[in-house]
Amino acid sequence: CLKQGRYRQVVGIAVEAKNLDILRRVIKRASEDEKRAKTKSQDAPGPAEELMEYSLGICMDIVQERGFRTEILRLILDLLNDIPNPDYFAIARCVVYLNSDEEASRMLRTLVDNGDRTSIANAYQIAFDLYDNGTQEFLGKVLDSLPSGKQLEKAEEEVTEDSNKTTSEDAPLLEN
Repeated sequence: CLKQGRYRQVVGIAVEAKNLDILRRVIKRASEDEKRAKTKSQDAPGPAEELMEYSLGICMDIVQERGFRTEILRLILDLLNDIPNPDYFAIARCVVYLNSDEEASRMLRTLVDNGDRTSIANAYQIAFDLYDNGTQEFLGKVLDSLPSGKQLEKAEEEVTEDSNKTTSEDAPLLEN
């Protein structure tokens, strides 16, 4: 199956056999094949991204054993974090299920720190998704680990005060 590029079948066999090493290898192989082909358009997901989404779907919908599901999700999360432009929505699904509030807040901070409109829009959408799917406890932990608006306001006030000090120092001592 792997030689013929039937990655989905290999994923199914690996999950049935509970073999995470094979699952990791097939996802990495799809990613390497995608890089070699370099026929990916910017908007369309490539074979590796589709396979990751397929694996996530199998994990959430078919795998019944909670411990094994957690192992698969951890593997998918690690693989998603290793790629340059990860699927943040898939990551959000994983972190909610894994109850990984640190990962969720790190992802939100990374997106906001990127500063571009797309990243900020993604951060908002992920925050909404977390709100829809996370528990109160999970959301509280994520919120506690993020910088508050008050901290940002204080930092902005300090910058404003510093800029006012320099302008007052530059002003003439006596006015005409």
